[in-house]
Amino acid sequence: LYDLVINTGLLSVAAAAALIKDALHEIGKAPVEEELKLKDLCLAQEIITRILYTEKLSIRLLEVISTDGAVLLKGNAGTQAIIDSCKQMVEEMPGVKGVISELYFEPQYVGV
Repeated sequence: LYDLVINTGLLSVAAAAALIKDALHEIGKAPVEEELKLKDLCLAQEIITRILYTEKLSIRLLEVISTDGAVLLKGNAGTQAIIDSCKQMVEEMPGVKGVISELYFEPQYVGV
């Protein structure tokens, strides 16, 4: 695989050099963006693991989205206390810069 192919028969040396310079600039950005994306995915997974498996909080349909340390929590729980403790716990986790909670209270009904 090639990162860049230039037909030098169609371009001047200056134009080819400019293309290479621009391409190197863009290629240099990609690893940083990928690293940030991976960091966000890892943080989101750490949060899910802690909520569901370490703290064993009962949150249904849990979804966690992290964007540069800003965390969005989605799902529903049977009590407001679970929602409050979940949000507080996530706010205290390393790497979390802020939390937006879209966790909703959905009471559990027991059939008759």
